[in-house]
Amino acid sequence: MTDYHLHELSNDKFEGLVVHICREILGTGVVNFSSGPDGGRDGKFTGRANNFPSKASPASGKFIVQAKGTSNPVAKCSSGEFNAVLEKEIPRIVKLKESGEIDNYLLFTNRRVSGDGDGKVVSGLKVKTGLDNVWLLGLETISSHLDANPNIVETMALRQFQAPLRIYSQDIADVIETFHVQKDSLLNKFDFSYTKLEEKNQLNKLSPEYFQYLRENSGKYFSQIQAFLGKPQNKRYETMYYAIADEIKSKITATRSSYVNFDDVLVFLYDSILKQYPALTQDGKSRFVSVFLHYMYCNCDIGQKC
Repeated sequence: MTDYHLHELSNDKFEGLVVHICREILGTGVVNFSSGPDGGRDGKFTGRANNFPSKASPASGKFIVQAKGTSNPVAKCSSGEFNAVLEKEIPRIVKLKESGEIDNYLLFTNRRVSGDGDGKVVSGLKVKTGLDNVWLLGLETISSHLDANPNIVETMALRQFQAPLRIYSQDIADVIETFHVQKDSLLNKFDFSYTKLEEKNQLNKLSPEYFQYLRENSGKYFSQIQAFLGKPQNKRYETMYYAIADEIKSKITATRSSYVNFDDVLVFLYDSILKQYPALTQDGKSRFVSVFLHYMYCNCDIGQKC
């Protein structure tokens, strides 16, 4: 599944994207509504769907479509924030039902559907609105529709958001959060040769000034990271660490020519990760974003090896 960075879309653009998808799965008769108070709807369609919820058994009747976007890249449908958003919409949907304007309700969101979050949201909406036909289409479903309809991707210019060096993985945030909790109980000795690293710096074009900063500000934590990743009970986080390191390495390899110095690569990654995971800016955790990136470099998990 491709990451289209849908959290970077404005509300208007996300609503427009939803309308394009609905014209594929419902039909060309989908009508979108202008910006402003929507009375509980962003689009509508009346008739027999093209292929929704399936081509074999398409739904029919009066469809109301809503789009609820967020700028949070790790937002989930199971969150209290999303529940609060939906509570405001329920009276509007009930009003539409009472006036005979809705048989089918499609709720699109760029939040992730996790576990039984889909079922709980859908069942809750059915009970509170009195509707029998309710569907929740989250980030995963929307991305699948976009994979299957590249024409929509091009029409909506979604590829502009796919900067190749950006890292969008909750794994790195989880690893750093857990390390932050355990770090004071970790002791070990990180053994590497600064002589070899200086050769690596020349190969990767990491400046002496940045390397000095790396040694002074991050080196003292490397033994703790090594101990953290080596603990048997942290096997899950070790797996996550090496997976994200591989992802970062592949993206650096693909975009290395765009950066003069490796300093710029590390700074860009640091800024990108904090932008995507603002929770890491709390309680002093932000410094460990650069610490982990520096560890990856010195441990030869990223960058060219000498």
